[in-house]
Amino acid sequence: MASASHVTIRRRVAVLFLAVMVTIVGLVGRLCYLQFFRSSWLTENALDQRVREIPVEAKRGIIFDRIGREMAVSVSSESIYAIPAEIRNADETAAKLAAILAL
Repeated sequence: MASASHVTIRRRVAVLFLAVMVTIVGLVGRLCYLQFFRSSWLTENALDQRVREIPVEAKRGIIFDRIGREMAVSVSSESIYAIPAEIRNADETAAKLAAILAL
């Protein structure tokens, strides 16, 4: 016959196991919800974070050295980036970008 302490220990282990299983089921449920029902929203938000225009309000002034030569000037420039995981043919992509950017 099991003593009272063994029954208490088994009950605690069962409650702990149940709590862990409920937590795991909840996390898997949340993962499925995000993956299947909210994926388009998450994709749209990721794209909005990655692709956006950053306005530059004003040009800065030119900095001259003591004899009047320009040391620093404001220059407007465009920027470009690539996502390596989405490039299918690296050589072809590089060639097309080089032609567009005149490199």
